[in-house]
Amino acid sequence: MYATLLNHYHLTLPEIRRLTDRQIVDLYFHPRDDNGAIRPVEQQPQPGSLEFELQEARIVARRLGVDPQVVEEKVRARWWTTH
Repeated sequence: MYATLLNHYHLTLPEIRRLTDRQIVDLYFHPRDDNGAIRPVEQQPQPGSLEFELQEARIVARRLGVDPQVVEEKVRARWWTTH
């Protein structure tokens, strides 16, 4: 793991030494790709943003058996009238 931090992320030994136990655990158990490299964290939409509202609407639409595109159009129309 230290070799990865040194070579791939270009951390120095003093920087690695300053990592907390929690940071080390997070790095050790972080999701990896097929080659073992750490996968980047996916950015989640911020609450109140259009993308967040659309994501929530898609979930509700699927659970209710409603066409997500219809719900998405209604969310977009409401979004643009209120923002």
